[in-house]
Amino acid sequence: MNKDNWKKVKLGDIIKNISVSIKNPIEKGVKKVIGLEHLDTGSLQITRNNGISEVGSFTRGFKKGQMLFSKRRIYLKKAALAEFDGICSGDILVFENKEAFLSSNLLPFIIHNERLFEYAEETSAGSLSPRTKWKDLAKYELMLPPIGEQERIAKILWAVEDVIRKKERLLKSITKFKMSVMQSILFTGIGHLEFKKINYQGKMIEIPSNWEKSTIDEACNILDSKRIPINSKERAKIKGKIPYYGANGVVDFINKHIFDEDLILLAEDGGNFDQFASRPIAYKISGKSWVNNHAHVLKSKYNWNQDWIFYNIVHKNIKPYINPGTRAKLNQSDLRKIPILKPPLTEQIEIASILASMDKQIKSIESLIEIKIIMKKHLLNHLLSN
Repeated sequence: MNKDNWKKVKLGDIIKNISVSIKNPIEKGVKKVIGLEHLDTGSLQITRNNGISEVGSFTRGFKKGQMLFSKRRIYLKKAALAEFDGICSGDILVFENKEAFLSSNLLPFIIHNERLFEYAEETSAGSLSPRTKWKDLAKYELMLPPIGEQERIAKILWAVEDVIRKKERLLKSITKFKMSVMQSILFTGIGHLEFKKINYQGKMIEIPSNWEKSTIDEACNILDSKRIPINSKERAKIKGKIPYYGANGVVDFINKHIFDEDLILLAEDGGNFDQFASRPIAYKISGKSWVNNHAHVLKSKYNWNQDWIFYNIVHKNIKPYINPGTRAKLNQSDLRKIPILKPPLTEQIEIASILASMDKQIKSIESLIEIKIIMKKHLLNHLLSN
């Protein structure tokens, strides 16, 4: 790419920092409110928001087509394109292109850029919650092509972005369908005609007549006594390739292991207990591993399929068994009491296989999205690098 006619500019030369305060937003027809929690790491899209009734102290206005940039905790890389008008947090900077110098189509990629995030983090100040400032960001330098070339580059980048968004919509649709299937198949099974009523977690439900009501204690061996926590200082001395697991996944990699088998880990504390419907509270592991004391370790007993157990608890509401406090905790004694249904083993395997095949399809789409995101980053670096 010939860059002879590109010019070195500062961000403040091509972008305006919009600081408009909107008072009485309800009277002015504002309907959507954006906080930092609504900006997702690495995504240009805003997929959720609060209603105007939750505006709180926010007054900063933004319009469709402007970029919202989190000036707090830059390492999270939160910047998104507004596709509607609204009000946002004071910790969000609102950017708009200067039309004479920068194409509105290229604006999102100028802002959502690894080099700008790195610069913003370098210029952040504050110990507890570092923030960057517009006066510092305005000094960020970059090479900028003429408007015509900007449009050509933007067209390429938006083509990749559109593919990512389509795959994300497909992923959301399939995930929603899988959750619907789970809610049905885990309680009604496959092809049953005869049912019976039981009391399940305080509610009367119907299950196939040849199923039984059981508990985690009856379904699983709990291997918590084998867990050993290792602090970060000690882990630094034994770095390796074996995963060291905590409540919600891999915490580190070390060169030793406790387990070498297929297991289910269920958060003991620090889990997604309140968001159980949309976020997992358990996950499967296999091979060599080390587990700390923030995850319960489960292995299926005779006549139980381990994947069946996993699908029954991964999105289960176990809040009635959680001990409240500053850090919600699932004690082992309460874990053992959690109910689980028991179909015949052959049906456990069949149902688990159906759900596993859906998970395989979901992971395939997730991998494709990751590849496209990496491709977009490479294109950004190639097309907009100095």
